[in-house]
Amino acid sequence: LPGGRGFVDALRRAWDDGDAVLPVDRRLPERARRALVDAMAPSQVVDERGSHTLDGRPVEPGDALVVATSGSTGAPKGVVLTHDAVRASAEATSRRLGTDHRDNWLACLPLSHVGGLSVVTRALHSGAGLCVHDGFEAHAVEAAARDGVSAVALVTTALARKNNDKLRFQLIKIVTDGSIQGLSARMRWPGYYDGTPNGVWNVGPDDIDRILGAYHAAGFQVHIHTNGDEASEVAIEAVEKALVAAPRWDHRHTLQHAQMADAGQFRRMKAL
Repeated sequence: LPGGRGFVDALRRAWDDGDAVLPVDRRLPERARRALVDAMAPSQVVDERGSHTLDGRPVEPGDALVVATSGSTGAPKGVVLTHDAVRASAEATSRRLGTDHRDNWLACLPLSHVGGLSVVTRALHSGAGLCVHDGFEAHAVEAAARDGVSAVALVTTALARKNNDKLRFQLIKIVTDGSIQGLSARMRWPGYYDGTPNGVWNVGPDDIDRILGAYHAAGFQVHIHTNGDEASEVAIEAVEKALVAAPRWDHRHTLQHAQMADAGQFRRMKAL
């Protein structure tokens, strides 16, 4: 479905029915979309023409979302996010940003990716107002702001269109894993002490090397959210690879939080 009220209504209906939702990137070529659907095996497809039932795999109780990786290192994989994880992320981000039910969010990033979809889930969980656009258009964002939108999530390439002599947008943020308190951080062996399954990848090993390497080579500073020690390891390795490919002595890339990083990882960060 295109971004808009219809997408939000379909998401709510699926959740009310106890189903998880896999948003499919509408920009994908037809062959890639079919391959993704075959790999993820949904039991129902909802598009502009209606709802279509398939012979798919059931979801586990509590599953809310399935987000597909890019498949840059092979076939796309589905990352499952539970309702608890989605709620914890929404609440933590709202606290960090200082937003609440009085705000009006605008979602204009691709809803098939966490960056766009989390705006929708954040607004739904907080009770904030929500406006959803089918993609980014600078004039539409400006019009939404005039109409009462108070918060929007954008990426640097979109913000760069508004660069001028007094203001420039240059910092990239990559969110690798989830949170410690939400049990969604990525941990190395032996994992969580009580046997909780390992956390989620928002941007994981399949993607971070490519994303960070591209922005590093373009001269951007990258701010990387990591909580679990496995997430810190993946981020450090990505920075190491980027520096080998394109040396920059004053890159100032940052690992934020790094709550479970060990002494060896901190030494490697210092060396970089």
